[in-house]
Amino acid sequence: MEKKLELVFATAAGAKKTLTVANPREDVNKEQADQAMQAVLDSQAFGVQGAALKAPVEARIRTTDVTVLE
Repeated sequence: MEKKLELVFATAAGAKKTLTVANPREDVNKEQADQAMQAVLDSQAFGVQGAALKAPVEARIRTTDVTVLE
């Protein structure tokens, strides 16, 4: 089973941008995810087609179960 932490942001242009973190800690919580999202916003390191990230929308854990067919 694969887990990813998805951090979803709104952009200044009104679009949404998702940053994905592979293999997050098992005990990551909402407060920690919110702090990480704020750090990303404060860094101004990311944008979408020239539009800066403006605000956090949500943080979520995506779990994927892969079965190899033989």
